[in-house]
Amino acid sequence: MIDQMGWGTTHQQGDSASSQWYQQAYHTHELVADDPQLPLREDVKFLGELLGQTIARAEGQKVLEAIENIRSLSKRARAGDQVARTALVAELARVDDDELVVISRAFGHFLHLANVAEEHHLVRRRRAARRQGVPQAGSIQALLENLQEWGKTGADFRAQLDCVHIDLVLTAHPTEVARRTLIQIFNDIAALLSTLDRQDLTPLARSRYSRQLADRVIALWHTEEIRTQRPSPVNEAKWGFIAVEQSFWFAIPNFLRELDYQLERHALDPVADSLTRFVINRGTFVARLKKDEKKSPGYSCVTVNYTSMPSICA
Repeated sequence: MIDQMGWGTTHQQGDSASSQWYQQAYHTHELVADDPQLPLREDVKFLGELLGQTIARAEGQKVLEAIENIRSLSKRARAGDQVARTALVAELARVDDDELVVISRAFGHFLHLANVAEEHHLVRRRRAARRQGVPQAGSIQALLENLQEWGKTGADFRAQLDCVHIDLVLTAHPTEVARRTLIQIFNDIAALLSTLDRQDLTPLARSRYSRQLADRVIALWHTEEIRTQRPSPVNEAKWGFIAVEQSFWFAIPNFLRELDYQLERHALDPVADSLTRFVINRGTFVARLKKDEKKSPGYSCVTVNYTSMPSICA
C-alpha cells in the first residue's frame, strides 16, 4: 500500500486534479470484475493525496517533500537498490526528533487510511458478488455450495450449527484500544467512501462529499493518538463496551440474517434462536480482575460490579 501513496503531488483542496478519479463512474460491478483491485488502488491514492495536502498545510511543503523522499528511497531500497538504501540511512540520520515524529505520524496515518479503504473494498466486492449471484470465497453461500465436494450434506452442516457456542472476550488494556475519537473518524471516512461509490450522485453532491472526506482527514491529522491521562479501570471497561455497541451489536444480527437466508435457500431450517449462543463470559472476566488486582491497582470488586452492570442490563 505504501507504494500506492499519492501524496507526492499536492493540489489545492477541491481542484479537479485531486478529485478527478471520483468523477469517473468506474465503481460498477462489471468493471470490478475486470480489475477487482482498481477501486481500492484509487481509494488509497486519493486518501494519500488528501493526507499529503493536510500535512503540507499543517507542517509545510518541505516536510511533505522529505516524507515523499523517504517513501521513494524505501521503495527502491526494498527492491534491492543499495544506493537508495545508503541514501535512506543518511536521510533518516539527518532528521531531528521533532521532524521524526511528524514523519512517523504521516506513515502511520497513511497505513490506517489504507486499512479503512481495504475494509471498505471488501464490502464493495461482497456486494458486487451478491448482485451477480456469484459465491464469494469464504462466504456462507460458497461454503454451502461446496459441501458436496467435501463429502458433506446440508444436514451435516445444520447439525454442526446446533453445537456452536461462542464466548466473546474483550480486553480492556489501554494499549489495545484506539481512542474513541479516532474510531469515529475512521467510521466517518468509511461511510463517505461508501457514499462516493453511488452512481446516482450529481457532480455537486460528489464534490461536497469529497470535501467532507478531506475534512475528516484533516481532523485525523489534528487528533492526538495518545491519551495524556492514564485511563481509569471504569473508562477501560467502558471502551470495551463501545466495541459491543458499535460493532457486535450490528455485526452479529446481520451475520445471523445472512446465515438464515442461505440456509433457507438450501431448504434447511433457520437458526433464529442462535443469538443465545453469542455470550460474553462475565464470570471469567470478573475472576481475572480479582486475580490481577495486586498487579493492577484500581481494580476492585466495586469496580468489577460497576463495570459489569451494563452487560447485565443488556
